[in-house]
Amino acid sequence: MRRKYFGEEYVFEFIWQHCDNDGVWNGNDETLAAKFNVTKDTAYDALSELCDRDLIQRVGTATYIITRWRERDEAAEEELTRVIRTKHLSAGRVKTSTAWEDENPA
Repeated sequence: MRRKYFGEEYVFEFIWQHCDNDGVWNGNDETLAAKFNVTKDTAYDALSELCDRDLIQRVGTATYIITRWRERDEAAEEELTRVIRTKHLSAGRVKTSTAWEDENPA
C-alpha cells in the first residue's frame, strides 16, 4: 500500500485545515494514523513534536488547540478558492489567475 507523505509539517497542515474557527481540532494519534497510513506511535511522535515546538497544545484525550491561532481571514480564503477554481491546464502548463492579474494584465 502506498504511504502518504508524513511529517510534522503535513500533520500541522492537516490539523489547521480540519480545526474549527477557534483553532480546536478534535482528533488524536489514531485519527492521524488512519489519515496518513502510519502507526499510532509515529502519529503520536508527530503530535508530540508539534507540542514541543509550541505549535499545538493538548487540551483533552482527543482534542488539540493551535496555540498561535488567529481568526481565519474569510476574504483571503475566498480569494484562494477563486484562484484554485481558475486554474486550468493549457498546452501542458498550469495557469493561475488572481484578481490583481485580472485587473492589471501584463
